[in-house]
Amino acid sequence: MLKAFAIVVILLLAYTSAVAYSQSSGWLITVQTDKPYYYVGDKVYISGRLTYNGYHVASVDVSIVVRLSGSTGLPYHLNTTTTDLDGMYYDSFPLAGALAILGEYIVNATAGVADTRCTNQTSFQLINTIYIRADGKVDPAEAPISRNGEVYSLTGNISGHSNDGIVVERNNIILDGAGFTVNGTYSPNLNGISLTSVDNVTVRNISVRFFSRGICENLCHSCHIVETNLSSDGYGIYFQQSHFNTIGGNIITKNSYAGIYLEGSDNNNINDNELKFNTILSNGIGGIRLVGFSNGNIIVDNTLVNNTHYGIYIDGSNQNSIFHDNFVNHTTQAFVDTFSQNNVWDDGYPSGGNYWSNYAGADVKSGPNQNLTGSDNIGDTAYTINSKNKDNYPLMNAWNPTETNITINGTQYSIKIITNATITQFDSTPNNLNFTMTGTGGTKGYLLIIVPKGLNSTDLKVYIKRNGIELTTPPPTISDNSTHYFIYCELSFSTLQITVFFVVPVTPLGTLAATISMISILGVYVKLRKRKL
Repeated sequence: MLKAFAIVVILLLAYTSAVAYSQSSGWLITVQTDKPYYYVGDKVYISGRLTYNGYHVASVDVSIVVRLSGSTGLPYHLNTTTTDLDGMYYDSFPLAGALAILGEYIVNATAGVADTRCTNQTSFQLINTIYIRADGKVDPAEAPISRNGEVYSLTGNISGHSNDGIVVERNNIILDGAGFTVNGTYSPNLNGISLTSVDNVTVRNISVRFFSRGICENLCHSCHIVETNLSSDGYGIYFQQSHFNTIGGNIITKNSYAGIYLEGSDNNNINDNELKFNTILSNGIGGIRLVGFSNGNIIVDNTLVNNTHYGIYIDGSNQNSIFHDNFVNHTTQAFVDTFSQNNVWDDGYPSGGNYWSNYAGADVKSGPNQNLTGSDNIGDTAYTINSKNKDNYPLMNAWNPTETNITINGTQYSIKIITNATITQFDSTPNNLNFTMTGTGGTKGYLLIIVPKGLNSTDLKVYIKRNGIELTTPPPTISDNSTHYFIYCELSFSTLQITVFFVVPVTPLGTLAATISMISILGVYVKLRKRKL
């Protein structure tokens, strides 16, 4: 029936040859592209519908002409397609080659011939680099970025670049990737996201792939690169002359030269990143590289795994602090050249240094000099990098803390728990906390709890039970520094029930003996953040 009707409409079209195709005479053609912007290398998809007085018209040729706006020369694309039974027509073409010039393109769709035709048009932008200008404008305006105050959010993926992906020129903004990806073509010297001479810019929640440098900062201060995924770039993160920035919570994998590269960049905080499988080409390094007087950086809470050749490489850089990191399966875990001075590889006792997968020492002693009875999760001998660089307190177990926050009298305290068990079934009240620790039955387990000294009580108790029977051995090893208590014990695993009773402090800091009873305080409000190797 519909096909027969379409034939009738076609015959009517032939009969009414003196009537021009227009909306007013009942003829209408629509045209649209699948998105308003494209990049070099993208494919454009065009579609539309031909109708007469609202009815679909089938088997009619539609001419598609695409040309750069303002151009009178040859069109960029020219094709003829035919409407289907629903009156729909489709066309597509790639944006590539010498004729793919940046700018606005006009798409014309025409049905019919001579004076018996209807036509319509739409447009799209061929763009390359997207700019967030110093005045706050997004250039070009059609780019897939929305603005809400000083938060700029991606609304789609960006791909096919032959130049930098996104260039930020404005201070004091947040660039939120909203989970989208910036894809490059791995052309030389291109940046996925480029920041130059800007301050207080946050880049978050974005993936960047196939650029020379995933995220590049030059002459920047107080910026934050957080929760990004940087893979298959030359360098994941690349800083030049950039200071007091934060690189945190990123996943940086399979980059050709280095995961994080700092040149002449001081006092940056690199924490809680995962750097894995970054490989070596020519002068590549692997995990993290500091060069050219990159001084005073703090590198803490990172996991570096299977980066070819080096976990970390320090060249001509001084007074950097590297501790509570995991270095796993590198040909050379750490390299420091002879010109680098006063780099520190641990946080003192009992906080400890780093976990080194090739550390061969034992842990049967404790104390600052490792000469006291009882293990403490710190190796009894130093881990040697070279004669001037040693981790004096290497960790026996990987640093993968679960963080727990407790709020008392309006003050929030962060407690870290490090264990090879699974912690579940949290149940808390203002006075106690219950949880379960589960490990493979009969295997050796460990539990390290780091408690801030600001959280103190005269009556904190813990009960550890297995099958309802309280355990009293082995006793924990208790250590402290100026800010925290460190409680460590080793256990034979099965399923353990932990109950913690605590009382809100009403007096100043008590004695060490009173505080030691805090062995298993975990917190009223629980927030888990655990990293896996």
